[in-house]
Amino acid sequence: MLCLLYIKEEMEHYMPEIFWHDRKAMLSVDSHPVTENGAYRIVTSSVQREVRIWRFEYEQSAKIPSKYQLAVTFLANLAGHNVAINQVKFSQNPELNLLASGDSDGRIAIWQLSNTPISAPPIDDLPPNKENWIRIRVSKRCVTVRNLRHFPSGVAWDPRGKYIVTMSTDRKMDLIDAARGTRLRMFGVSALPAVTIGDVPLEHKVYKLFHDDQLMSFQRGVAFSPCGQLIIAPCANLEAGTHDVYGTLIFKRNEIENDKPFAFLPCPKATFLIRCCPLLMTLLDNEENYTGLPYRVLWLALTKDSVYLYDSQHPNPIGLVENIQYNSLTDATWSADGKNIVISSLEGYCTFLKLTIEQWGSKIEQTHLENCPPSPKLIQTKGRKPREKKNIKDKDEQDCVTAKTFSRGPSPQPTTPRSGSLFRYLQTKCDESPHSRTQSTSPTLSSRVSDSPKEQPQPKMKKRIDLVTLAD
Repeated sequence: MLCLLYIKEEMEHYMPEIFWHDRKAMLSVDSHPVTENGAYRIVTSSVQREVRIWRFEYEQSAKIPSKYQLAVTFLANLAGHNVAINQVKFSQNPELNLLASGDSDGRIAIWQLSNTPISAPPIDDLPPNKENWIRIRVSKRCVTVRNLRHFPSGVAWDPRGKYIVTMSTDRKMDLIDAARGTRLRMFGVSALPAVTIGDVPLEHKVYKLFHDDQLMSFQRGVAFSPCGQLIIAPCANLEAGTHDVYGTLIFKRNEIENDKPFAFLPCPKATFLIRCCPLLMTLLDNEENYTGLPYRVLWLALTKDSVYLYDSQHPNPIGLVENIQYNSLTDATWSADGKNIVISSLEGYCTFLKLTIEQWGSKIEQTHLENCPPSPKLIQTKGRKPREKKNIKDKDEQDCVTAKTFSRGPSPQPTTPRSGSLFRYLQTKCDESPHSRTQSTSPTLSSRVSDSPKEQPQPKMKKRIDLVTLAD
């Protein structure tokens, strides 16, 4: 089912019967930031160890001129990983033509489009590559963020280059300084007012904001809005007794220091991925605007089997797409012109949604926007605390106690007894000569014996023998 709630338009749905990765489950998809004459370039990855690049466009149908059909062209197959590839992303700088692919072993490969001719032969039954993407090594590691509580499963970069947001399965979201790599804020719990969401009443108390690790998803895709004013976080889960309230959390940039979300958008199912439209649209007339932004931000929230479309002007979804795949959805991407949405699934197919973006409003250039409010200063400069002056009387008493308790006199040096009775146990056998006994003694013992004064030899005592007569 495809429908738009606030826009009187129906989206066009395409699902080409293409085995994108040889019937393997697809894990990630992303769009190139440049559109060339109505042609779009996308990249896909799967549990297979290859990255594939495609081009798609819409061609007019020969049978029905008013209808358009989707045409997909294979461009390149990139082999360089040894395990499943979890994520693929194009660089947002179109001049560099860079592509990053990350696998489940924690390795990231950087690819760049080259103008050199293709020399490698095609692999297996694949057609020959039409584009030459080579693996390169670029830049260096700038910041390493350590001491994370759990493996981060979602990362978002601030468009203004100041923050990095990460989400993990420990029910927390971290806000990190992009320049220094230090953690600025951690969002995990918050006190929420008493409110009723649907049929579930919520009490005024402290709630955990995010879903636990029982949420079956490959990622937790948090996102910044293109303007950087909103942080949109999926996996929201408020536990109210025996009820679970799912949804999406909105954080405003100028209210991050409050340590609580700005808004909660309920959803019937648990969301796990947010993707923002790269365009900013004008506000709709005579409509509410709960975020207060002077423009509209569009985004999609992905659940296991449905796609919810939102904007920053309405607190409820403006569109719903469901029942498009038999298996779970895994990733989604929005084209650079905002007219296409591509969704991947574990079934091994991709779904294409064609939008008439002009009916959503007029496009606003970000260069024409007013200056955004400055970001709050989340880290205060820590000065040295002045030392407290203690009472002199107390200090004297403490010094006195310390002197009595810990003062020790010079430790006595161990002395060696001068008596010869100690050395008789160290003497050699009696049959040895005095000269040999002196040489066989250890140097330390010899020195001790030589240092000790010589004792006068005592006269030997004569032994008395008593004669005992035994009776017969």
